[in-house]
Amino acid sequence: MKPSILLFAAMLAAISAQATVRTVSNSPSQPAQYSSLQVAIDAAVNGDTLYVLGTGTAYPAITIDKQLTIIGSGYAPPAPAQPTVISTIYLYSNAGGSKLSSIDANSTIYIYCSDVTLERSRIYYIAPQVAGLNNLVIRHNYIYYAGFNNANSVLFANNIVHSGGYIQTSNSASVLITNNLFISYYWHALNTISNALVTNNIFWQSLPGDASVTGCTYSNNISYQTANDNIPFGTNGGSGNLVGVNPQFTNAPNNTLNFAYNYDLLPGSAGNNAGTDGTDIGIYGGPAPWPNQNGVARIPRVREFNLQFSQVPQGGTVNATVKANKEN
Repeated sequence: MKPSILLFAAMLAAISAQATVRTVSNSPSQPAQYSSLQVAIDAAVNGDTLYVLGTGTAYPAITIDKQLTIIGSGYAPPAPAQPTVISTIYLYSNAGGSKLSSIDANSTIYIYCSDVTLERSRIYYIAPQVAGLNNLVIRHNYIYYAGFNNANSVLFANNIVHSGGYIQTSNSASVLITNNLFISYYWHALNTISNALVTNNIFWQSLPGDASVTGCTYSNNISYQTANDNIPFGTNGGSGNLVGVNPQFTNAPNNTLNFAYNYDLLPGSAGNNAGTDGTDIGIYGGPAPWPNQNGVARIPRVREFNLQFSQVPQGGTVNATVKANKEN
């Protein structure tokens, strides 16, 4: 039996009977129901789930105009699995309620609708195209750049903003930037942000903000090895920040992007249980800590599949043993 069929069988078991599940693979050697992701999207209806196999070949740009859940193999899944790479993604006005998970989005995600969740993915650029969107949830991702376009409400939580990336353009008090890790200086980690709640983050060689950041509340953050460690600054307020303090990661010898690095805090770290909620500062704190280092979705995955026969007569019974587990 093909490995892709085993993977999809496990995926199907995770979804209720009421939803339609569609499988996609652009590899002829690992077939699925659809070879084109866009064709699968066009065939789907509101509420459907699409499982998209990582094959080593990127899927071209897609447009989504309905409420869908799209789940890939992860951005760095354990071998021999490969990441699900999708180029430019357009979430149009009718795609509200959609969720994208466990993909490598190596270009831009354009958002035209409210109620969008982006999680467990590697994302180059998040670009809302309509001002004032609601309920954008961005969590558990590696991100280079994210613009908010003055969304009314955003949860930006437990992400790693890397390689000098940053977030910008927000003026709402319903924007929560919490338990993230900002790594490496290129520009300021926050830019043109006003009135947001900025809590429990770690700024490592990445400035917490500049003069364009105003009226925000910085609480219980750590800054370390930045050109200007001071938190809060300017017209921003807050308390409980640890300025110029080494967060003491478990394994992060430098600030380069490496999926093998472990940003959990060592037992002696000042950030342990020092967040506003009594959990750790950084990505392993908060109500939804960092789940894993590969972006694999929290669904059952087949680890062992044994067919217990040498041959079976027509109409006979096939006995099989399947062992699976679920990612965090």
